Amino acid sequence: MLHIFLSYVAFLDWEVHHVDIIAAYLHRLLEEDIYMVIPNGVEGSGSGRFWKLRKALYGLKQAGRQWKKHLHDTLVDFGFTQAFTDNCLYIK
Repeated sequence: MLHIFLSYVAFLDWEVHHVDIIAAYLHRLLEEDIYMVIPNGVEGSGSGRFWKLRKALYGLKQAGRQWKKHLHDTLVDFGFTQAFTDNCLYIK
């Protein structure tokens, strides 16, 4: 499917931009309250205490959802529209 899309883009002489944001999941604030057990070796671990997470970590279901929501809102603010056929494709 990607090859067909890129062939069509080349035929119409359009521009295509790809973005890869390093550690994107680690930069989003969480909307839900999520707690984790303090890892072994850290002061206070093993005492039944927990940490409340403020930002997302890799592996959390919420991390991807929060990043996608932030990216969608930002792209819409810049005038992009989300494609009907693929919700990861934005057109301007």
